[in-house]
Amino acid sequence: MIKNKKIFLFILLFGFLCSNIYPLDLSDIFDRYKTPLLEVSFLNGGLCSINKYVGNREWADIGTATIKNNIQSGFTWDNDGFPCNMIDHPYHGAQYYTIARSSGLNYLDSFIITTFGSLQWEYIMETNQPSLNDFMITTSGGAVLGEYFYRFSKYLMNRGDRGLKKYFYNILSFTVSPFTFLNEKLFIKKDYKETSIRKSDNWEFSFDIGWSMLKNTQNNVSDLLNISFNSEYKNRDSSNFSAFDVMEFKFSLFKAEDKLHKRIILNSKLVDKEIDRFGSFGLWTSYKYNEVIENYRYSGIGIGPGFNYNSNFFNFNSKLFFIIGAATARHALIYGDEFYEEKGETYQFGTEIIDGAYYIGKGLMSEHNLGINLYNFKLNFGVKQFWINSFHATDANEHRLLYPISLTYSKNNYFLKIQKQYAANISFYDDYIPINDKIDSVSVIMGYGI
Repeated sequence: MIKNKKIFLFILLFGFLCSNIYPLDLSDIFDRYKTPLLEVSFLNGGLCSINKYVGNREWADIGTATIKNNIQSGFTWDNDGFPCNMIDHPYHGAQYYTIARSSGLNYLDSFIITTFGSLQWEYIMETNQPSLNDFMITTSGGAVLGEYFYRFSKYLMNRGDRGLKKYFYNILSFTVSPFTFLNEKLFIKKDYKETSIRKSDNWEFSFDIGWSMLKNTQNNVSDLLNISFNSEYKNRDSSNFSAFDVMEFKFSLFKAEDKLHKRIILNSKLVDKEIDRFGSFGLWTSYKYNEVIENYRYSGIGIGPGFNYNSNFFNFNSKLFFIIGAATARHALIYGDEFYEEKGETYQFGTEIIDGAYYIGKGLMSEHNLGINLYNFKLNFGVKQFWINSFHATDANEHRLLYPISLTYSKNNYFLKIQKQYAANISFYDDYIPINDKIDSVSVIMGYGI
């Protein structure tokens, strides 16, 4: 059993910060909580049943004995694969969150429901011993992703007047967030239900396609083709700011050697403080997932401070996040199990040395950008940083440093961007020789905004 109180305190603190310091209203709590609790239980029970009776998964063959055993054994770490832990679990948690939000609950209430759903799944819906990394990532990732899915689904739901167009947008709304659509359209009709979602003109969207050439330390060259969907949600009335009134989302697919790789970025602003002539300070959450190059994968979920300054000539923004993250265990991929066996331990996460070994740990993630505007051109200089220290392995550290420089030309709704990026990858494992290599890339990207 794992008895790391600091991790549980981190989860609790994360929830309260994500809630924008909302007070927990205990009045009428049963009436407010009963529907989302039932829906979350229905979702978990349905997924478990499908895996048991359709997928024939052994871990879904639950009963009173397995539940009792899980409660007695407590948390451990599991070794699910990188995409399972860092995409599937946050998405699963987002469903809990959207159930709560579309039932009329505020941010803190929704975080509590997300925590309940994650604990119910770990202790009741699997025969496997409850996983601490699953609980942390499902709960925190669900809260970060869930608000975006909830608001985007509601935006799509309200698009289109009638006929096929309305039907099309309803399908998209259901696809983005099934429970938001069902609760809004069919089930929940309560007086306390939130109706303060911002106007539709707060959304902006763009699509782009691009080509990239990558060269690593050994001078191996590879090509990538990509397509991206970008959206930004921003309340234009800065005097009436509320949590999640700024959300920046980017989803990209990259094709390399007949494989598709994903990159997902979501930054959301919880608190905003405007200071005359000095810009704005705020509290942000972030979710990042990057598997564009398999042996350099990393992902993080975090919260932290940010600063933004805009003028006609230039803009500057900086964000720092305290994260739960994951990154490829490159010592394992390069040298095999030798290092780990000597110390009687394991890289723990990922079931295959060649394609799966990775760490999960605490760390820092940051991004800093300086943009210079001149007519239709924008020159941008950036620094992006990622670091984790593994919860499990002996002083295992994975670092990623990216230095992008780009020039963008835009006219009307079209844009063309040329980007040069230098990436440094540094891996430390206990007292062994660090691994330090780099990847250079050149990209050409074309896009259209609506």
